[in-house]
Amino acid sequence: MIPAIFDLIADAADQPGYRGCPFQNAAAEYPDPRSPVRQAIDKHRHWKWGTLRDLLIADANRDPDRTADALTVAADGLLVVSHLDRPANLRSLIRDTVDRVLGGPRPV
Repeated sequence: MIPAIFDLIADAADQPGYRGCPFQNAAAEYPDPRSPVRQAIDKHRHWKWGTLRDLLIADANRDPDRTADALTVAADGLLVVSHLDRPANLRSLIRDTVDRVLGGPRPV
């Protein structure tokens, strides 16, 4: 299930006119944590992290909190790089990143 979530990131980044994650963009514009916009962003990010953590718990991950942290950071970074650099191998880069964080297969 987690790889499918990251496939959605790749799908979003592949869209014509993609200009980065709207939550990241809004966070840059509204840095005050008391701002209603920033509170909505924080709520969304907490939901995303919690969803990842719940999936990791269901998969018997040994450290679901830390792994959810790592996946959240990876997702953020992939969203940024997809907007700034548009790597041709984005989809395989996303899959490899998830596999590495989850301790799965690595290319030889």
